[in-house]
Amino acid sequence: MVYFKKPYTCENPVKIAFAMYEIGLAGGVRAIFEVANRLHERGYDIRIIALGGDHSWFKVKVPIYYVQPSKILNLSIKAYRLLRQYPSQK
Repeated sequence: MVYFKKPYTCENPVKIAFAMYEIGLAGGVRAIFEVANRLHERGYDIRIIALGGDHSWFKVKVPIYYVQPSKILNLSIKAYRLLRQYPSQK
């Protein structure tokens, strides 16, 4: 496995955005943070976009943007959670 000691730079870096529902203390979130940090070290332009949460428990080297969901998205999320509670009947 090859590790870069110094950040690799290129003229036109690839842009990648990770969109997450919520950032919390969880293994999947930590894995995304690790991947984002490593790609950033290799010269990629990385951003993380999330609807909420707290990332103070992990040292993230890339910008994290917290956005407020629109009213229709908020309503859709609530409807999805409500429908998920009821098992499908066949």
